[in-house]
Amino acid sequence: MNELAKQYTTSVLTRAAGCSPVTFRAWRNRNGLFPETKDDQKWNRFSIIDICIVRAIVVITEFGVGAKEAIWSAEEFLRSAIKVAYIPGPGMSAILGISRTKATEEVGFYPYLDVVDIRNILDESGGLLLLIDLQSIIAHVKANLPGGA
Repeated sequence: MNELAKQYTTSVLTRAAGCSPVTFRAWRNRNGLFPETKDDQKWNRFSIIDICIVRAIVVITEFGVGAKEAIWSAEEFLRSAIKVAYIPGPGMSAILGISRTKATEEVGFYPYLDVVDIRNILDESGGLLLLIDLQSIIAHVKANLPGGA
């Protein structure tokens, strides 16, 4: 299966990602999610990677991160990480972190985490770090696709 093939409809995407169609539409219209499909007059099609991106945004926003920040971090950082995590076999760590530093209030994204990184990030953030397991995101999407891809 080609994880980059744009073969799934919006209804399949929202069902597999666990996102309501209204929320998905708002993310696209207000927050610029998938801008490459925004002005297209055809029916939109999405890849498994796109669906994983939406699932990640759902998970991130459920933990209180704003939609704008979640969408930005997903498009900016998670897309390539999900592509790598999707490849079978040993690869990079599938655990990623998102945190806000106390000093600047900026959201930080940490793609490769070890124990030292986690300790330092927790110190800088005042003890708050959102960890994302990309393999769980991918497994959720695959299990909820038609036919359980």
